[in-house]
Amino acid sequence: MGLGSEPLRPQPYDRFEKACKLLSPFREGRMHRLLTALGVASRTIGWKRVGIAASLLIVAFAITTLIRTLKGVDTGVILTALTEISPIVSRSPRCA
Repeated sequence: MGLGSEPLRPQPYDRFEKACKLLSPFREGRMHRLLTALGVASRTIGWKRVGIAASLLIVAFAITTLIRTLKGVDTGVILTALTEISPIVSRSPRCA
């Protein structure tokens, strides 16, 4: 056994290249672009930062959706309704 007979250890991004090869008939599709972008992201910035960026994107989308949903709500009406609610008095049975 000489030099070069041992197989090289696969790089972490090899699975993306393999996935891209599997999708070779769809070279111009969205999935190919997504896998290529993920491969580049994993090699350059790492999965931890990709995960953090995805989390921040999800939170920003949720906040934007919440703001758009609540945009037409009149807060004065809600606050008035909350102040008119009588407080619930809990009565615990006492032993006499």
